[in-house]
Amino acid sequence: STSNAFWAIDPCDDGADKCVQVTEFGSTDLERANPHWTKKAFWNVGSWVMEPVDAKRSCEDHSKYGVAYSYAWDAAAYSGYRSYFEPGVCDGNTPHNAAQKFHLVRVGPSPAPAE
Repeated sequence: STSNAFWAIDPCDDGADKCVQVTEFGSTDLERANPHWTKKAFWNVGSWVMEPVDAKRSCEDHSKYGVAYSYAWDAAAYSGYRSYFEPGVCDGNTPHNAAQKFHLVRVGPSPAPAE
């Protein structure tokens, strides 16, 4: 499945070195009125690695369970992976690690990591 959202990326409020603050908004929330979440991402060996994002997933019976998504992306290629541990709570599922590739499209200037 494909989903679209946009991220606003700003320097971290606390001035932390090699840190950006990422806020996710729905693709239609052009006014940035209803953020889904805000997390810090840190520059590490050519990639940005974000703090885990708590989320809910749904089973076919519409019951929900929690997961923590981890995001990491290549700073030059604008692509990365969202990964998480699937606990296997839905009928017929077994616990496993899962990952999906994602792509970023730059629509404005991005902050450069501090040297």
